[in-house]
Amino acid sequence: MSGLLGTYAPLWSDVNLVLQLVILAALGGGAVIVKRRQLVQHGYVMAACVALNTVSIFLIMVPVALGLLGGQQLTQLTGLTALHAAAGVAVQAAAVYLVAVWGFRKPGPTCLRYKRWMRALAAAWALEAALGVLIYVMLYV
Repeated sequence: MSGLLGTYAPLWSDVNLVLQLVILAALGGGAVIVKRRQLVQHGYVMAACVALNTVSIFLIMVPVALGLLGGQQLTQLTGLTALHAAAGVAVQAAAVYLVAVWGFRKPGPTCLRYKRWMRALAAAWALEAALGVLIYVMLYV
């Protein structure tokens, strides 16, 4: 075992796992912030989470997924990876859209209009993170 976390994972996969857990914790913190009615701060935390996740997707996740999916037979791992990739695109697109709609404005009707979408997106993001951890464990542990 040579990974940063004592696994067989490459360094960047370990770094990505830690980053995803930090992002997930920040999403939880964002929920606390919004309950305190600090909506502007909530927006900045969510924008930072979306930006960090976007960088992580393009620099780490896409190359790993392409390597797993490139020309292999369909296995449980490749099936989960395909599901994670497809759902991840939808979740990330929705997150980018919500941050773009907010556009660093003061809270108002726009934020409140998307409240249900934000809650659903938070749940979907958490499920995606769990699926990503499962794939990590299947690959490297």
